[in-house]
Amino acid sequence: WPVAQTTLDGEPLRLWGARSVDGRGEATPGEVVGVSADGVIVQTGTGALELTRVQRAGGRPIAAADFARSRDLMGVRLGA
Repeated sequence: WPVAQTTLDGEPLRLWGARSVDGRGEATPGEVVGVSADGVIVQTGTGALELTRVQRAGGRPIAAADFARSRDLMGVRLGA
């Protein structure tokens, strides 16, 4: 059902849950600007999204916060 998709390191990354949050104006759209207890914060053109549930290729959907604990995402740009 509604799912968005982007890429991370050239691999598909499905976005199963997200919510709007305040962004940081100096970041590039798609750039990970924070990690919270609830998810991964990604800058958009006019604000930011906190990703709450993601799925890597071949994997199952997991909490974005758990995904962020498995690798350093700060400064990584999704969709690049």
